[in-house]
Amino acid sequence: FRRIAWRLLADRLGVWAVMSIAKAAEFRRQLDDGDLPEVTAENVTQTILGLVAQASDFAAEAAREVFEMLRPHSAYKTNDVFRVGRKVILAYWVECPYGDRLRLSYHRLPNARALEGVFRILDGKAAMTDGRCELDAAIDKAAVGRTEYFKYKAFKNGNLHLEFLRPDLVKELNFHGGGERVLGPDRTAGRA
Repeated sequence: FRRIAWRLLADRLGVWAVMSIAKAAEFRRQLDDGDLPEVTAENVTQTILGLVAQASDFAAEAAREVFEMLRPHSAYKTNDVFRVGRKVILAYWVECPYGDRLRLSYHRLPNARALEGVFRILDGKAAMTDGRCELDAAIDKAAVGRTEYFKYKAFKNGNLHLEFLRPDLVKELNFHGGGERVLGPDRTAGRA
């Protein structure tokens, strides 16, 4: 009962949306192991106050994590090793389980939630509370499209091409992750 109650509280408070992937995994392990205090008004209040006090740390850690995720050290010319540009190619983010229909890989759902969550926080908006991000829902509907923050194209080879619609937020992400408030170089300029 204690595990169920704490999991429900975490869901209702939306803590998953502001935590980094690593912190969320650690908290899930705590929930699974049952290493939790009794569910009392005092313990719930202390937990909420503790989460509020750590919210900026959670957001900063999540931004650094997303910054690292978007700078894959790969052979793709689009991706920059030092900062995030206006486009990135994310390998192994898409799968094609049923014929021609593409979807976000189950293993990449936490990454997509973190990505969208960080962009929402950088935009000054509330974190997602329902758990499903707009990018995941959009890819389920169509392999090519756009969301509030991204223009995307999903491919059967597993790649997801993302173009960021808000360069100002990418600059903020680069600042939080790499210390510079700049946009990465456009590595696709001049290519046909």
